[in-house]
Amino acid sequence: MLGKGSVGKVYHARHISTNTRYALKKVVKSEVTDIDQFCLGVKCQIFFKNPHLAQIYAVFHDAAHIYLLLELCVDGSLNCHRKAMRTDY
Repeated sequence: MLGKGSVGKVYHARHISTNTRYALKKVVKSEVTDIDQFCLGVKCQIFFKNPHLAQIYAVFHDAAHIYLLLELCVDGSLNCHRKAMRTDY
């Protein structure tokens, strides 16, 4: 597991034939307070390409979860970098 958020967990994934590494975000549907807003956010992230956002390669779901196949950010999370740069005055 790479990390955990308020509505799910992020795992390391690998495409077997190409050996490409990804992040797989597994979101628990029942923990998403506004599913329409969540889906809109995913659509926006797919549509708007930005070097500061992890690219979404695929989205799929089952009865209980939504899965997002994401670009793997190998240098750690933004939160980790923010904490490392924090200076106390």
